[in-house]
Amino acid sequence: MLLASDVEQFAKKKTELGDELRSGKLDVFYDLYNLAQKRRFERYQYALSVLEKPMDFTGNDTYNLDRSKAPWPKNEAELNALWDSKVKFDELSLKLAGKTDKEIRETLTRRYKFAIRRLAQTNSEDVFSLAMTAFAREIDPHTNYLSPRNTEQFNTEMSLSLEGIGAVLQMDDDYTVINSMVAGGPAAKSKAISVGDKIVGVGQTGKPMVDVIGWRLDDVVALIKGRRAVKFVWKFYLLVKGPRPATVTLTRERIRLEDRAVKMSVKTVGKEKVGVLDIPGFYVGLTDDVKVQLQKLEKQNVSSVIIDLRSNGGGALTEAVSLSGLFIPAGPIVQVRDNNGKVREDSDTDGQVFYKGPLVVLVDRFSAFGFRNLCRGNAGLRSCAGLWVNRRLVKAPFSNTVH
Repeated sequence: MLLASDVEQFAKKKTELGDELRSGKLDVFYDLYNLAQKRRFERYQYALSVLEKPMDFTGNDTYNLDRSKAPWPKNEAELNALWDSKVKFDELSLKLAGKTDKEIRETLTRRYKFAIRRLAQTNSEDVFSLAMTAFAREIDPHTNYLSPRNTEQFNTEMSLSLEGIGAVLQMDDDYTVINSMVAGGPAAKSKAISVGDKIVGVGQTGKPMVDVIGWRLDDVVALIKGRRAVKFVWKFYLLVKGPRPATVTLTRERIRLEDRAVKMSVKTVGKEKVGVLDIPGFYVGLTDDVKVQLQKLEKQNVSSVIIDLRSNGGGALTEAVSLSGLFIPAGPIVQVRDNNGKVREDSDTDGQVFYKGPLVVLVDRFSAFGFRNLCRGNAGLRSCAGLWVNRRLVKAPFSNTVH
């Protein structure tokens, strides 16, 4: 996207970033982002012009997908040559997938135009989040900045609940489309909405309808979520009723994200019954849910239990500790050392064991640190090893300076 001169221009300003962060000014960050956006727009416009030319796959061209070590283009001619190769690569990939020339042009035209629309939807908060995340990760690779919207999403993932209509949305060109619905949610219970319907407008009862065609998906989601028991009017293009838009009135409710909660199943292995608990994350309330599932497994007389933590993305340390406590009477689970060197020990002290039988913990390289608490907290499960990082949520100061 960038020219060598662009990179050189901002390389001279890298020593100014610390002073800008201390003062609360982010001019260099915004200038760099604006230039990058301008270059992206120019490149996709150029790519669209390349699509108008006849396709030619008779040459012996090469295209390097990994340019992390490649030199920056010196001028626009070199940049154009690079994008000629990129467009040809995209065309050839679709050609190998069995697409006709017409289908290739239509597909790539939609792809490049969508990229341009996404550029136009970028806002100031996006730039600020990128700058703060880059700063945080420079201090510690496991630290992130959470914007207000990302904080709300984080809280949703931790509690497995939100106030909304119980619909999973996705983008389809300029439209927000119903991808799936949560069973028992307002959208599913209305029986007036189907998967594939397009949302074209949203409005609270008694207030004007807001046209959401062309909006960013996260902006549409933010408009939909909010206080429960509030009635909203939705305008949809309903698949079952043709292209004429229809209105549906829904009331927000608290939605429980059951698909992300612990799941229990029983497998028969020979003459034995094995209980399996699939835990995708350490959300708040996990331990109570596991207690319920263990009681169900006990009633089914399972001979052993497998806890599946593969691809577990982590979550609340308190839940990882309390979950470990279900399998031991008492004892230390984990020690946490803060940045001042002070060590805190988290232990199980209730003296109760909810399951005493054979236990297997399944992990993989995508499992977060929480599984190590479970392994170390239980005798016989001491072969787990790997990186252990504990993070905590810290509110940013109200002042505009970095401390």
